[in-house]
Amino acid sequence: ILTACATALIKSVSHGASCAELSDTHLPVLSLHLTYLEGVGGGVDGDLNEPMKLDGGAKAVAKALRKLMTAATDMADNPSPQRRAVFANAVASFQTASAVLNALTATYRLMLIVMPIQSRLEADIDVEV
Repeated sequence: ILTACATALIKSVSHGASCAELSDTHLPVLSLHLTYLEGVGGGVDGDLNEPMKLDGGAKAVAKALRKLMTAATDMADNPSPQRRAVFANAVASFQTASAVLNALTATYRLMLIVMPIQSRLEADIDVEV
């Protein structure tokens, strides 16, 4: 959902939306996402180091989202070549951070599936020996 909201913001800015339009449509929803991302903590139990990586990934996405929102409003206020460059950089940063967090999340989910299976296999091996 966050990616879809951010993509809609990017498209609106690219099509020349005003700051008021952004404030009415995209920024309130993205602000909620930002609040959530900034509040994410490593609340998952286990021996894995993944919760800390997920926490760091969420914080990186929050930082990139904040940068994107600021660049979008700056661009809507005054679409100068310098602000276009800053906006393009913010878009790239957000996309990269989101991709990394998605990869970390997928890896963590896979490990949640694999770890119990591995534990059962190790228990079976211990019994047979």
